[in-house]
Amino acid sequence: MRSLALLAAVAAGGSAAGSSAMKEIVEKLREMQKKAKEEGDAERKVYAKFKCYCDTTREEKEAAIKEAKVNITEAETEVDKLRALNGQYGIEKAQMTREKGSAEDARDADVALRATHQKQFETDKSYMEASITQLEEVVAVLGAMEPAKPAALVAHETKGSFMKPKANLLAAKSQLQKVVQDVQTLSAGDRSKVLAFLSGSAGGASTGEIKKILDNLLETFKDNLKELVSMNNVAIDTHDDFVSGKNSTITLLSDSIQEREDDMGDNAGTIESDLTVISTLKTQIEDDESFLEDLNQQCSDKAEEYEKRNQLRVEEAAAISKAIAILNSDEAFDTFGATEKKQDKVSFVQVSDVVDKASSKTQAMLRAEVAQDLHALARKSKDLRIARIALGVKKNEAIQKVIGKLEEAKKAIDKEQEEDDHKKGFCEEEQKQNEDDRDARQEEIEDLEERKGLLEGDIEALDGVIETTNADIQSFKEAMATEKDNRRKDYREYNVEVKELKTANKLLTKAIKVLKKFYERNADEEAPALVSTKAHVKSKEDPAPPETFGDADSFEGQATKGNSVIALLEGIKADNNVELQAETEEEEVAQADFEAFMTDTQADMQRAKEQVADAESLRAEKRKHLAQTEDDLKNVEQQKKDIEKYLESIHPGCQFVHDNYKLRKDARTEEKKQLDVAIDKLENAPANQ
Repeated sequence: MRSLALLAAVAAGGSAAGSSAMKEIVEKLREMQKKAKEEGDAERKVYAKFKCYCDTTREEKEAAIKEAKVNITEAETEVDKLRALNGQYGIEKAQMTREKGSAEDARDADVALRATHQKQFETDKSYMEASITQLEEVVAVLGAMEPAKPAALVAHETKGSFMKPKANLLAAKSQLQKVVQDVQTLSAGDRSKVLAFLSGSAGGASTGEIKKILDNLLETFKDNLKELVSMNNVAIDTHDDFVSGKNSTITLLSDSIQEREDDMGDNAGTIESDLTVISTLKTQIEDDESFLEDLNQQCSDKAEEYEKRNQLRVEEAAAISKAIAILNSDEAFDTFGATEKKQDKVSFVQVSDVVDKASSKTQAMLRAEVAQDLHALARKSKDLRIARIALGVKKNEAIQKVIGKLEEAKKAIDKEQEEDDHKKGFCEEEQKQNEDDRDARQEEIEDLEERKGLLEGDIEALDGVIETTNADIQSFKEAMATEKDNRRKDYREYNVEVKELKTANKLLTKAIKVLKKFYERNADEEAPALVSTKAHVKSKEDPAPPETFGDADSFEGQATKGNSVIALLEGIKADNNVELQAETEEEEVAQADFEAFMTDTQADMQRAKEQVADAESLRAEKRKHLAQTEDDLKNVEQQKKDIEKYLESIHPGCQFVHDNYKLRKDARTEEKKQLDVAIDKLENAPANQ
């Protein structure tokens, strides 16, 4: 059996003097009463083991219940946060689903509209192609005929080489009539001539004149067909870009929706797992509390029983025996030995020569001269109006009527000049406006590209923030887990130390109690006293008393030893109380430090989570703005291309106007001068004087 001297050594910091004192106490107790040892030792062992069981089990169960409640609170907090987060994710998903539906509706509506426009384009194209074919056939037929032949005769020609042209004309008659009636660019006079030609009416224009009208109409149809095809191609490109942009938006939204669904699924799984843990922990707490209630009752009953049994040991031998049993048992040595502390198209008029004046000639000669001059001017200017006027002069048409026609020709020239002025102004204004629009689009493109780059940079930076902050959150979790483990370990060690010190003090208290109880009781009672302090009066009738145990000094010595043992035990107990107080204060500081660390770390982790949530929200907004910026960039780039394409389309005509405007204006001025000369000659003709 280990020596009880370990008790004093631990209480006094492991000093040799403490060890020696404990040995001395044990020896004194043995001297005082050896016979009480066996019974007291046996009972102490049984109860000490049971008491150790009670204390250890109670502490373990209480710690388990406390830890389970903390874990439940943490799990419930996480469940609440995840449910709130899933609610927010649900709102975001619904919003993105609505946006996706709107994008799909817009795309589908544009697809349907494009199909309608394409169908109309095919109809218009077929109509134009058929009209062109019919016009080409008729023009070819007319080209094979005599240009000066009256067109009305064509319808009655039945002999020779005109049989086949007539057949072709008759076959195209119905279609041509519809075309001529529908076309808007044909003048009323030309339309009447062509319709008269097709109906075979007498009189009317010549074959060459009809052919010229139809040639112009054919060119108009061809130009219109080209423009129709070009506009349709532009519409197709615009449609394709629009659909592509919407599809990109739909894909981005679908990915975002799936990401939210994945997040919500992960959160739901975590919530389910946490709820299972909470249910398990609550069941465990109920079981542990029920067990603890039974244990406390059992231990309380056993304690009462033990105390009652101790009270029976009122005699000195029983008291000393019990003290020896308490201080000299295996349990005591184990307890005291374990108290050591642990650490922690415009036509062109050419210039003609000036008509020489001839004021002295006869009217016939004058008419011939004017007619000749006008014919020359008509040939050079390619102006049929002048040619027809020259023909009237030559046929002796009334001079005033000829002069009126010449004045009308001058007005027509002025009108043509006005048209050139209008075209020049239109080109200058249209080119400048579109060039300004093109430059504005280029600036807008540069701004959008810069914005796109900034957004991409922001998104990349946010990706880094989210990654780094998530890593910090994981570090916080690991640090808290490690701190929890260390705290549990330190707390268990503290409990072991405190339990051992308390157990030791309980043992010491019991030992002191039984010793004091015996000696204090016997100090107050005079019988049975170890030494009598009264003189015995001897009567001469009584017999002489027998020998006693000796004088009083011998019993006083026994009492002195008992009192010294009590004093020594009380000193050891006081030292244990000092150590117990130090352990408790140290544990309170450690627990406070732990709680502060956990609170601060939890706050840091919460701030990090909020930072991640804010960064993810901002990143989603940035991605949305990036997608919109990319769509805007595509639209503006397309607008710039359309403007550049339009500028290219009007450049040839506008460049012609720009290059020939002065020449054309000068030519018209000169032509009007020649017409004025002709008018002057006619007005001064002999018949007019």
